[in-house]
Amino acid sequence: MKILIWVITAILLIVASLRVVAHDAHMILVWANMATLYIYLPAYLISFWALLKCKKWLMVCSVALVAMHIAWVAPDYLAGATERDDNLGRNSHEINILSANLLYVNLTQKRIDEMRNADSGVIFLQEYSSEWDKALRDSYCSTADCIYPKFKFDIRDDAFGQAIFSKNMHDQIMVEDLMGVPLMHLVKTVEDTKIHIFNVHTLPPRTMEYTDAWNIQNQTLLERVTSIEEPVVLAGDFNMTQYSFWYKKFIDAGFKDCFRETGQGFATTFPNGVFTLPSLRMDHVFVSNRLVCEGVELGQGFGSDHRPVQVTFEINENNLKKHGRHR
Repeated sequence: MKILIWVITAILLIVASLRVVAHDAHMILVWANMATLYIYLPAYLISFWALLKCKKWLMVCSVALVAMHIAWVAPDYLAGATERDDNLGRNSHEINILSANLLYVNLTQKRIDEMRNADSGVIFLQEYSSEWDKALRDSYCSTADCIYPKFKFDIRDDAFGQAIFSKNMHDQIMVEDLMGVPLMHLVKTVEDTKIHIFNVHTLPPRTMEYTDAWNIQNQTLLERVTSIEEPVVLAGDFNMTQYSFWYKKFIDAGFKDCFRETGQGFATTFPNGVFTLPSLRMDHVFVSNRLVCEGVELGQGFGSDHRPVQVTFEINENNLKKHGRHR
C-alpha cells in the first residue's frame, strides 16, 4: 500500500513538474494536462493519509501537488462575471453567435429544432456533412421563408466540414485553409468597424501525427488572428481545455475567455454523455479586448458529443474610438 501511494505521488510530481518546465511538450502530456481538473485528485487523499500516518515527506510532496492543483483550477471557480459598464448600452451593438459541433454521424430532428429555437444571428457549425447540409438548408432556407439568407459551407463526410449561417445578407464569409481543414471567417461590419469572427475546429491531438499538426494549427491560427487590427472573435471546438498550453497562449496574446468573463469558467461541453469520459471544456469563445462578453449559454446538443455554445457579446463604439480601431 505504501509503495503504491509513493508510486502515484511520484508520477503526479513528474507530470506536474513537466507542466511547469515543458507544458504540453509531448502527446501524453497534452492528454494529462487536458485532464488537470481530475488527475491530481488522488493527491488530496494521499495528503490526508500522510497526515494520519505522520509521513512527513509524503505529506510535503502531496501538499505541494494539492497547492499546484488549486493554483491551476482556481481561476475557473474564482472568476466572476465582469462588471458591466452602465454606459455600454448607449452606443453598443449586440451580436449573438451559436457554435455547435454537430457530430457528423449524428442527425436528429431534436438537434435541428434546438438550433432553430436558439434564434441566433449567426450559427457556426463544425462536422458539417452532406446529410447535415441537406437537413439544415431545407430547414433554414426554403423558398417560402429564408431564415438565414447568407450562408457558406465546406461539406466533408469526415469530421472536419464547416458551415456558417447568418441572418445578415451584408456579412462576408470566406473559407481559409488551416493545414488541410477549413477555417471559416465571417466579417461583420458594425457602423464603420469590421468584426472578424472565426469558426474553429482543429485536429484532435489523439496521435503523435495529429498532435504535431494540432500544434502547428494553433500556432498558425494565433499568428493569423493577432495580425488583424480590428476586433476578433474565435469560436468553436479547439480540441483543448483551459489547462492546455495553447489556451494560455491565446490568453497571453490578449484574448478573453467568454466563459470566465461571464463567471462560468467551470462549465463543460464534452463528451456530453456520448462517451464514458470525464466532462471537459473543449469548446471555447475568445474575444479581443475591444469586445465585451455579455452572456454564455450551453444547449443540450442532442446526439452530439459536444454541447452547443451560444454567446452574446457587445461592441462599444465609444470604446473603439477612444482606443483606436484595433484589437
